[in-house]
Amino acid sequence: MLLSPLARSGKARQLSFTLPYWLATPVVWISTTCLLAGCALPPAAPEPQAAPALAPLGTQLMQVDAADSAGQLDQAVLLAQKASADYPGEKIIWLRLAQLRYKQARYGEAVVAAQEALWRDPTDRIASSIVAISGLRLASRAVADLRTQNALNGPVKLEAQEQLRSLQDGLGVSFQPITPAEPAVSPATRSRTRRR
Repeated sequence: MLLSPLARSGKARQLSFTLPYWLATPVVWISTTCLLAGCALPPAAPEPQAAPALAPLGTQLMQVDAADSAGQLDQAVLLAQKASADYPGEKIIWLRLAQLRYKQARYGEAVVAAQEALWRDPTDRIASSIVAISGLRLASRAVADLRTQNALNGPVKLEAQEQLRSLQDGLGVSFQPITPAEPAVSPATRSRTRRR
């Protein structure tokens, strides 16, 4: 083994670098923490993709009207529902949906959509009309169903009559109650009953 002349003489310098204890401990802790923290970070989230652009409300309404005029009420309702989800604050789309549901004779859903329109504009007459007329149609159906079940009696009948009076007052009209007509009696029958 060959040694340098300094090494043989024992006068070689040792090249070592040491940090004082008070400085070495924080450096070790910080570097270890940074190393472990880098491993513990969650993976980077993927870039959010831009939501598809919404079609303008006017375009969506034209599509609804086109489907309605083509006689495709179900398609028109689907388009109107999508537009109401895209533009929930717009009264016009809720009103259009109420009109479509009324055309389909789905009066309960027409009332709900018209009430959504009224929530956005309490003075809308068309929405108020849809609520009133659809509600009356629902009430007429319910009364007819109760009549066929022979369940239109007692408190139900009294409440229905009270609501009818209220409706008459609201409309400003007076309907005469229907009374059963007396059977027609011929003069010959009258004379026989008098002789007895």
